[in-house]
Amino acid sequence: MIEQLNAALPSILSGMVLLAVGGVVGALGKTFMKLFSLNDEHRMLLEMRKQFKVLIGEHRKLMECNRNQNKAMIVSLFEDARSRGDVVTPMELDTANRLADSYFALSGNHYIHTVIKQLNEMEIVGEPIEVGGGSVPRSEGGNRCERSGLNEG
Repeated sequence: MIEQLNAALPSILSGMVLLAVGGVVGALGKTFMKLFSLNDEHRMLLEMRKQFKVLIGEHRKLMECNRNQNKAMIVSLFEDARSRGDVVTPMELDTANRLADSYFALSGNHYIHTVIKQLNEMEIVGEPIEVGGGSVPRSEGGNRCERSGLNEG
């Protein structure tokens, strides 16, 4: 029986070595698959980063466009009021203050602070704006930046 075992020993050892090598190769295969998967994910993240940069650029352009439109409308309202002898209607004043709030929220500069301050100091002519059945008195006028003290900078 020992002779048979000695004759079978190389086959048994060969099988065990193949089993061990197969296990190592299988583990390495899984590791390589994970690496390839991470590489694919990395490429996907880089592509997403490129797309994000494009979107951020477009967002900045849109913000600047909106800010410029608000500024142009505020200046137009101001120039109209100046051409009438420094008088403004309640609707113009309300519109200018709302546009200014948006303008300042979009990081507008102090040039418009001065324009809005001058508009708010002009004489108001015309019918007051009706809000919920009552008019808004002058003391509640002005823009939110003015009421919160942001115009003082």
